[in-house]
Amino acid sequence: MEYDFANYHGLFTILIALVHFVAGQVIKRFDLPTPTITNFLNGLVLVFLTLAIPIQLQDKWITMAWSLEALLLVWMGRQKGLRLFEVLSYPVIVLAFVGLMGYWIDFNLFNDSKQVLPFLNSLFGTFLVFWAAFFAIQYLIVKNPSEAVLKPGTKRLSFFKIGIPFALIFTLYFDLLFEISNIFSYWELDRVLIFTDNGKYSQPNPFKSIWLLNYSFAFLGVGTWVNKRWFKIQQLDKISLGLYGIVFLIFFGSFFNDVKFLRELYMDEFNTQGAHQSVWNIIIRYVLIGFAAWGIFVCKKLISDHYKEPEQKIYFDLFLAFTGIFILSTELIQWLDIAGFSNSYKLGLSILWGACSLALIFYGIISQKKHLRVGAIFVFFITLLKLFLYDISHLSTISKTVVFISLGILLLVISYLYNRFKDELFDETDEELV
Repeated sequence: MEYDFANYHGLFTILIALVHFVAGQVIKRFDLPTPTITNFLNGLVLVFLTLAIPIQLQDKWITMAWSLEALLLVWMGRQKGLRLFEVLSYPVIVLAFVGLMGYWIDFNLFNDSKQVLPFLNSLFGTFLVFWAAFFAIQYLIVKNPSEAVLKPGTKRLSFFKIGIPFALIFTLYFDLLFEISNIFSYWELDRVLIFTDNGKYSQPNPFKSIWLLNYSFAFLGVGTWVNKRWFKIQQLDKISLGLYGIVFLIFFGSFFNDVKFLRELYMDEFNTQGAHQSVWNIIIRYVLIGFAAWGIFVCKKLISDHYKEPEQKIYFDLFLAFTGIFILSTELIQWLDIAGFSNSYKLGLSILWGACSLALIFYGIISQKKHLRVGAIFVFFITLLKLFLYDISHLSTISKTVVFISLGILLLVISYLYNRFKDELFDETDEELV
């Protein structure tokens, strides 16, 4: 009779660890000049125990076991002052993080998302154990200063100061992102079915993409508040500004894709047999703008806290002006489209951009911000290029007349403003040259 010993490989590895542990206890009884041999044997015990985890367990259990082992090692290193155990925790921490990444990939590739209950699945449970263990590690680091074990300025100290917070934030963001995505998949809301004369096809549901974008704005906003309230890590604030830049790029792009598609669904340009064709297609746009406005407010606070010089705030002022003009332009296009005047947006955009240019120049004069006035002139220049290179060939004679008269009036007003406040502007220029 033959026995299959494959299921006992992990147990055999644990027995090897136990043998080294016993050997260490025996050697400890001898009066050795240095504890090197004892530390070496204890290290081997931990190595074999770490190897036994992937040998005996599978998938999620590996990640959870490594996370708890890392916590135990850091606790022994920080709480008991045993430097060896803290050093041994480094590879286990990396293994736990890589194990979670691997399980994420495996879970999302080989599981039907329609069968995965949001927030009540093995992936989220594994994440909770991992995150709780790493949060406890971070707590031990804060409660027990590193000078007791590690010297300031070492790479090991940087590993804990940067690596653990990164793992906590990174995994929290993406795991919640997965679960929010699962909400749409589980209730079969992740696709829009469109019927045509030749059959039917499906499109990604724009609501899903927009809510994931809203979540990104909310995550960064709450994360910034938590950092300011408890941790006060300046590097995280600067990283948040960079991440906000990426999220805002996606935000601008969504108006050409998801928001536009929802408007077309609302106007019955696609036959979905009533599905996803409601007033929420329009309302969700303003929810998205609201989250973006919150993001702009948070960015303004971050810039005010970390960039004190006026010239350092120039880019934010220009970004704010661009965002305002962009949202007003998309708003004009949307409501002209809904009202049935989709062919009039060329005329409307030219007048709107000219009016925005005038408003920027006026605000730049009263606030003495030269960069806003220069930006306004650039906007007006783009408007004129659009008018002569694009609008003229597509507008009727009456529309052309309206646009030229409107822009002419705006130019006269701008000229008047510059002549009216020329003394203040020249004084401002002189001060900048000093």
